[in-house]
Amino acid sequence: MVSNTTDRGLNTEFFWAATCLDDKRAIAGAGNTSSLNLFVTDSNPVGSNGWAVRWETDNNGAADPSFITVYALCAPRL
Repeated sequence: MVSNTTDRGLNTEFFWAATCLDDKRAIAGAGNTSSLNLFVTDSNPVGSNGWAVRWETDNNGAADPSFITVYALCAPRL
């Protein structure tokens, strides 16, 4: 499993991704944030070895999470 964390600042939506090593592929993923008013709207594979998560606020108000993290569960390529 790999993860990627950032502090993106004030916004109404956030998109972030985690990437497996080149010899592996992402078979699942998830996201986590410190903000209570952000909700996952998309969570899906991206490219040949990554996982991306998108969050939006519940009322189009801006959020400023101290962190957002995306996790990718990596497996060997077959």
